[in-house]
Amino acid sequence: MATMTSKPQIGFGLGQELFRKVHTRRGTKKTRTGCFCCKKRRVKCDENRPNCLRCIQFGIKCDGYPPPPKKNVNPKILVIPSTAIVERPNYSQVLAGPYARPKLMVVPSSPLKFADETEERYFRTFQNETAAELEGWFDSSFWHRLILQACVEEPFTQKVVMALAAMSTSKKLLHNTDTDTSHRAIVAQQTEFAYKQYQKALQEMRNALEKAGDSRKALIGCILVCCFESLVGNTASAHAHAISGQKLLEQWLVQHPYKNPLEIGIASPASHLIEDDIIQAANFFNCQVSAYLDPRPASEHARLRHEGDETMAHMPHKFETMRDAHRYAMLMFRRIVHSIREVAELAGDGRISTNSDFQILEEGVSALSVSPRKDQSPEPQVADPYAFAVQQGQCSLELSRWRSAFSDLYERIMLSTNKREQAAAKSLIALTKAFDITIAVSLDTDNCSCDHLTSVFQEVLDLERDVILYRKVQNPAWQYSFDLIVNCVLFTIARFCRERTIRREAISLMHMFRTREGYHDEQYYAALATKSMELEEEGVETDYIPARARVRQLDEIVHPEQRWSRFHYVRGTDETVRVAEFRW
Repeated sequence: MATMTSKPQIGFGLGQELFRKVHTRRGTKKTRTGCFCCKKRRVKCDENRPNCLRCIQFGIKCDGYPPPPKKNVNPKILVIPSTAIVERPNYSQVLAGPYARPKLMVVPSSPLKFADETEERYFRTFQNETAAELEGWFDSSFWHRLILQACVEEPFTQKVVMALAAMSTSKKLLHNTDTDTSHRAIVAQQTEFAYKQYQKALQEMRNALEKAGDSRKALIGCILVCCFESLVGNTASAHAHAISGQKLLEQWLVQHPYKNPLEIGIASPASHLIEDDIIQAANFFNCQVSAYLDPRPASEHARLRHEGDETMAHMPHKFETMRDAHRYAMLMFRRIVHSIREVAELAGDGRISTNSDFQILEEGVSALSVSPRKDQSPEPQVADPYAFAVQQGQCSLELSRWRSAFSDLYERIMLSTNKREQAAAKSLIALTKAFDITIAVSLDTDNCSCDHLTSVFQEVLDLERDVILYRKVQNPAWQYSFDLIVNCVLFTIARFCRERTIRREAISLMHMFRTREGYHDEQYYAALATKSMELEEEGVETDYIPARARVRQLDEIVHPEQRWSRFHYVRGTDETVRVAEFRW
């Protein structure tokens, strides 16, 4: 092997070797504090003050020196580099399962200022823990990148983020420890900090949005406010903000129509203004409002059920990624919910027993009163039952098409070692099956349309059991999730399945899961399902509940603070109106 010499060797192919002495310039330490003239001429400056001697020697005017750089002496300023790709800490890696590849998180670039160490600690808690919990099963840049960038752009976002982290931490402490004096004091401090930051954020948010009507900032703010109100249990307030957020999103979509009809419902029409993942996160409003107390009339649901007609018509025959499967699934679910809501609004007879036939008559901290719409005529307004049957058949066909497109990807995921992705895939399949059940009861008149679906109930229950067990093993203290994934499925089983063993296990899993999704109180729904089961089993000795004993709910008054509810119902063919009460 040839050795390196101090003289470069240049071969000319003539058997001659020419050597040339290399003259090297003595290196000097670079400085950035020289005068402007020397910098421009690229020569060393002697940095004499007030004028450089080199400039005087050459007979030119010295232009002086740049001001000294400001030193960052505030220890409470967190600088996050723009190019840094930070691996999530151990807590978030646990969520991905022991065999999954750790997720990498891109963080924003700019200093984040904190008043004290407490603020910085809770911001770190959000970054490392709370964001992963809110994200749930499906990867999105919304919680781990866009929200962090928004914290730099708008101080109110940073304050809501710290409030969410503090409130989530306090609830975990209550869940994991005994309520002795020391723990109660810590919880009180965390709760007080959360509310103070939240109140400051609301004031700053109002001021910022009044000065500049930025739809992007407004959507992000509304999502965060809904999350905080949901986490603390203010269902009425969260629902009101969700309705406002949905209106804001629809207004923006009207102002920015889609150029590509195949992207409607799965992407942003103007991603340079509002990113795709923000639009997908904002669909939270539609899902939550539709599944709770939806004030929109049947005509509005009839319009919204056509969202993304061409997108679904050109849905891929095979999904390549969970991201694509999830986006098409969410669009499909929204369309189906609006179709069912349209039927329920026109029927006006409380056929769907998931509180979706009711509107809010009073919003307040003390109670939520729900009852059939006052503007509905005494007679049902279903003009053409056959047309609605065809409509529901189309919904069922979309579910089948989606499952077919997902089948190959689902098999690959089940053969992989990524436990988190397996749980996500199972939750999507369970949701599609739950929608099959909901479609079956949407035109039901005798509460018997699900009698032949016992095997489907069992299949869905098995899937949800796996999902919940995995989540509880990975993070037993998980208190809140952004997506409506598990509780609605379990409630569907507990409400419509009349096989005692399956029904009881569904209710048991709801108690075991004990995680609020959106602003839906899981304990309330478990108590409601339990009360319905007790009413139907009263006086019944058989394992299966006969039609004569089945309950149809008519109205309800809910007191979230007192954790108490009362509703009217009829049982079987007996039109006698009865009253039931329960607590949770």
